[in-house]
Amino acid sequence: MGTDTGTGMTGSGTTRVTRQRPWRIALLLVALWAFSSDVTAQVLDLACDITAGSDIDLTWTNPLTYDSIDISLDGAPATTVPGTATSAVIPIGTGIHELCVIAIIGGVPQPAACCAVALPDVSVVTAPGLVIGQAADPTNPNPVNSDLVVTNSLAIGDLQVRVEIAHVFRGDLEVRLTSPTGVTLTLANNDGGAEDDIRTTFADAGAPYDGAELADESWLMPEGPGTLADFAGADSAGTWSLSIDDTFADLDDGVLEEWELLVFAGGVALPIEVLGCVMSPSEPDRALLTWVNPSPYDSIEVEIDGAIVATLPGDATTFLAPPQAGLTTFCLRPALGGSAVPVTCCSLVVGVPPIVDLTCTVIAGSGVVEVEWTNPATYYDSIEIEVGGMVVETLFGDDVSTAWPIAALETVSICVRPVAGAAAASPSCCTTTAPTDTTDASVVVAAELIDGFVDSTTSLTTALVAAGETVVVVGEIDPTSIGTPRAIWVMLGTFPQNHTLTAAEGQLLFDWINAGIPVYVEGGDVWGFDDPTAFALVDGVAADATDGDDTFQGMIGLDYGDARFAGLVSGYGNDAGSGNDWIDQLSASTSDDLGPNAGEVWIDDGSGGSVDAYATGIFYETSDPAGPVLCQSWEFGGYGGDATDLAARYRVALGLAATPTFRRGDTNSDGAVDVADAVFLLDALFTLGMFPTCPDAADVNDDGAIDVSDAVYELSYLFSGAAAPPAPGVDNCGVDPTADALRCPPACL
Repeated sequence: MGTDTGTGMTGSGTTRVTRQRPWRIALLLVALWAFSSDVTAQVLDLACDITAGSDIDLTWTNPLTYDSIDISLDGAPATTVPGTATSAVIPIGTGIHELCVIAIIGGVPQPAACCAVALPDVSVVTAPGLVIGQAADPTNPNPVNSDLVVTNSLAIGDLQVRVEIAHVFRGDLEVRLTSPTGVTLTLANNDGGAEDDIRTTFADAGAPYDGAELADESWLMPEGPGTLADFAGADSAGTWSLSIDDTFADLDDGVLEEWELLVFAGGVALPIEVLGCVMSPSEPDRALLTWVNPSPYDSIEVEIDGAIVATLPGDATTFLAPPQAGLTTFCLRPALGGSAVPVTCCSLVVGVPPIVDLTCTVIAGSGVVEVEWTNPATYYDSIEIEVGGMVVETLFGDDVSTAWPIAALETVSICVRPVAGAAAASPSCCTTTAPTDTTDASVVVAAELIDGFVDSTTSLTTALVAAGETVVVVGEIDPTSIGTPRAIWVMLGTFPQNHTLTAAEGQLLFDWINAGIPVYVEGGDVWGFDDPTAFALVDGVAADATDGDDTFQGMIGLDYGDARFAGLVSGYGNDAGSGNDWIDQLSASTSDDLGPNAGEVWIDDGSGGSVDAYATGIFYETSDPAGPVLCQSWEFGGYGGDATDLAARYRVALGLAATPTFRRGDTNSDGAVDVADAVFLLDALFTLGMFPTCPDAADVNDDGAIDVSDAVYELSYLFSGAAAPPAPGVDNCGVDPTADALRCPPACL
């Protein structure tokens, strides 16, 4: 069975993987940083700059200390650098390339940070420093012309022009490029607005022309008329000319600082952006791919798991994949000018495969069936458990076990159905029968009728199993089926789905309690309406209990003896819905047969309109050797709080489990509170370390949750003189004085 990590899902929860790593002082710094920041395991601020020659300078920052850092070039490993490195130099060839930096923590690759760079076959730069405009010197020419000579003779596949102009009111400028053969293209045509400067690279693969971005060092398409593709196939050699015309030359001026011509023998384009993989709304075994093209391509190849399955037009933006099954990787590989562009990929589970190796085993001496299986992969979103054809539980997608109670001698079919996206796999099923041996088990008596809104028997049984109790479910108060168990839990229900105790059944409960067996009884009419039985002599409820009404809609817990419910506040869901559940109003007895020690443990919270608060739960600490008794007039299944936590508290009250104690701040359960505990907690929160076995101890600030603020609190206490963690404190083992959903094993070092 997995370890419940308190995520709110039912069933076995998720088992954390323990990774042994040396402590690092960096983790202590991360605690304070993470308290006010979004924690990421990905490297940040990646920059890719072309240096002299054909090398790329990669620089980045590390938010964490990594084990190592892998660098890939066009999807293939290029090099590995230490986990503290923040730069690398990678040689590349001409064309466009994708470089990715992938941090490694505990052998697990973190999300990649990537950038695309383009290395031209020819790059020629000139820095003429020509004055533009005549405001300072009327003799300046207008327009200004700057020539650039390319000596390399190449058939142009793609052309880019980088322009650096300092000029106020850039909307005054018209910028044109003319080739050695006289072909002219307008890069910008008096459409730059009132802002200053033009500093951009014009490329057909850039973003659509936007005059507001001319100074942002971005890639932009030329404004036109014309495109850079007009030069495709032409010879690059010869004199190229850049012409700049200042429409209001006498009002202001500027400087053409430099411009550059970048010639690619093959086509160059940006990779596809924003690739999405989703299930087809109408066909669950097919994936629908959608994406954004930064510019049109010549064509787009679709690869599925490495194989090309289709070639699309260059302006396509959607593709419905053929039927698939399982985890599938889809990649789009555009082409422009005969050269391929780096691929863009995504993965999706299609045609969900079923689980395998299903086994259903009844735990000896109980009616709990342990269900185990193997996931062929770890990509399920969730796993549904069906019992008798109904979904009774939804687990995490990587869970591999659960447990479910069935009544003695009952034969049921249990099915496991994984779900991914909008699709579900075929269920895998097993059939099993519960035994009748109740030794060392809790017996839940399902005496209530089943047509109400609340299935209290299932709710209690599920919660008891989750809290660690072995359970057998029986259908009636019968000595043959109940035997001599650890405890008896009698579910009598509320009107009109209630069962009334007979005299014989009341006598059996009387006998079992006197024999030392703990007993829990719930029912809406047992004490204020039904005729009393022998059970009334040993239940701890006073004879003046009154027949209730429908005002009980919420409750407040109280402490009495080992029943520790103080701090629990919950709404209540009636079994009859908007009808009248007739919740009995109780008071504690001081004159029952087994001693005077009975007290109220649940009271009405007044939310339903009652004038005076009344009790709906009584705990009876009977005299030895009798078993303790817990009575409530409402149904467990209507409780609006954490049912597993409540079942665990009931087990403690009835003597079935020791009262959990812990040392607050001892997150690693080694019996001491020190810096190792803060490191252990940070490991669990941020690097997939083992989750604390005692969640209450890890709640260092006692706010009912486990997060980075607990590590900060502990570090502040250890190193900054801050207040010590709240009770039970760091020096002694004790119980939690605050009611919350966090629990611990009984043992405390």
